Amino acid sequence: MRLLILTLAVTPLRILMKQLHMGPRWPGWLLKRRRDLGMACFLYALLHLTAYLLRQWNIHVVLFDLGSAAYMPGWFGFVTLLALAITSNDAGVHWLGRWWKPLQRTVYLSAIAVFLHWFLIRQNHDGLWLHLIPLLVLEGYRVLHNVTRPAGMRH
Repeated sequence: MRLLILTLAVTPLRILMKQLHMGPRWPGWLLKRRRDLGMACFLYALLHLTAYLLRQWNIHVVLFDLGSAAYMPGWFGFVTLLALAITSNDAGVHWLGRWWKPLQRTVYLSAIAVFLHWFLIRQNHDGLWLHLIPLLVLEGYRVLHNVTRPAGMRH
């Protein structure tokens, strides 16, 4: 979750740092590392899934869990992260063309699924809110920034 939050926070932090005149290097460094953060996020999700499968060690339990409301968002989040990881290289960008960016935006659906999975699995939600609130504030700032910019400057 933390790697996913860091990946999602890159753009809002870059916008905020640019507005605060914190220098061109730091936002550029973050932007160059976004793909690395995304891949680290996927690899951690793969590790998490592998640990779950090894712990269960029974395909019947895994198939039963697959239909569970608590596990279904986790599976969805993993599948979307897998699609993003497969297409995050230069060849994927070239092959998908104009469809690459909309596919990459499914990371927001993945984040929602992962938070929902965490919410449904855990009994104590303190850590969830501690992670979710800063991300919501940063993403809210990004959306507000994009909405308030002149129409010609939006991307």
